[in-house]
Amino acid sequence: MADKKGTERRDQIEQIDRRRRKQSGRALLIAVFAAIMIIIGFVLMIYLSDTVERLGGALTLPLMRT
Repeated sequence: MADKKGTERRDQIEQIDRRRRKQSGRALLIAVFAAIMIIIGFVLMIYLSDTVERLGGALTLPLMRT
């Protein structure tokens, strides 16, 4: 009887452990995905700012004299 209770308790602990590992794996995956998206955002921002600077002459409006 005592062995059965000990086994049940161990099974519960293992189940909780598996659930925690699964959740921490998801959290790690989300954190890595967020970091990659932030890096991509910065790279795009730098690339687009360089592109806008190069096209600056074409993007500025000519001064209108009246």
